[in-house]
Amino acid sequence: MNTGERGDTVTLAIKKHYLYLGLGVVIGFGAGYATAMALRRGVLVGPEAAVAGSAEPAAIVDVAVEGRPYRGRADAPVTVVEFTDYQCPFCARHFRETYRQLLSRYADTVRYVVRNFPIAALHPQAQKAAEAAECADEQGAFWRYHDLLFERAPALDVESLRAYAAEAGLDRGRFDACLASGRKASIVAKDLADGVAYGLTATPTFFINGRRVVGAATLAEFEAQISAALRQTRP
Repeated sequence: MNTGERGDTVTLAIKKHYLYLGLGVVIGFGAGYATAMALRRGVLVGPEAAVAGSAEPAAIVDVAVEGRPYRGRADAPVTVVEFTDYQCPFCARHFRETYRQLLSRYADTVRYVVRNFPIAALHPQAQKAAEAAECADEQGAFWRYHDLLFERAPALDVESLRAYAAEAGLDRGRFDACLASGRKASIVAKDLADGVAYGLTATPTFFINGRRVVGAATLAEFEAQISAALRQTRP
């Protein structure tokens, strides 16, 4: 009898072991699938965590844009402000998949503004890349340089930043001196401080007439948000 009891105990323990193992596999698969789907949507777990295209329906943020480079009409009814990090993979995704289509489709409707939000803890080259874009702005070439940074990424070391200045047709002497001086760091720091004050936790983050959209949203998601903003501007 004792042997039978021990055998039953062992059998029960083995069954429990396989039950827990099976549950672990199911849970692990579910978590992995959810993570994969999140990454496809532009979600990164950690300091950049965000749901792509999510908007906060009630929160309107008065985002400062004075003095910042923009594309489109200065008096456009909709202002889109992007807080970007040139080393962020989801910012690059937005540039590749949505940015140019957005500008083309809403050329007369949207003023598109860029501000800096380099996350140095994750992207150590993003700070200097942002400063380099500001140096290019001094020569009226912010957008040419901005586009090159994303087109040539992930090569964002200082030598590459200098090479992009030549590619953009900038005065290399002026650009190199500006970049080496670090004097544009204060502009980047101001953007970072403002971003923190606006509650940013991820890149890219957009504000469409003050309404926050987080992550690499699709063109369709931008269209929906811009249409909503246009309806609100009409009398």
